[in-house]
Amino acid sequence: GELGDLSREPVCVCWLLRMPAVPPKFDAAAAKALGVPSGPLRGKLCAGQCVALADGSEVRPEQVLRGGSAGEELLLVDVASPSQLCELRRHPLLSADRLAALSAVVHLTPAAVAATAAYRAFCG
Repeated sequence: GELGDLSREPVCVCWLLRMPAVPPKFDAAAAKALGVPSGPLRGKLCAGQCVALADGSEVRPEQVLRGGSAGEELLLVDVASPSQLCELRRHPLLSADRLAALSAVVHLTPAAVAATAAYRAFCG
């Protein structure tokens, strides 16, 4: 039929979601306290560049930028069968180091598969 052979093993789905980095916010009060005038110098600081003021002093971006964070990574996992775990473990994006660095893992895996020792080992 149109759907092909449905007797094959169900599909395994893993999505690695990479969230964008959150840029730091410019602290106008800190810039003013350091003597940074409004205008292009503030733009350079926002772009991560050091600037020299008219009096010869230097202002570094970290003196006027607050917060920000690297983009987080989230893994969405739906493993339909324990037999799929061996292949998943070999995938370069799912190495043990990479899994340990994730912000979160969302498991859509059926409870019968998630309860297996092989799945617990996969999750680390």
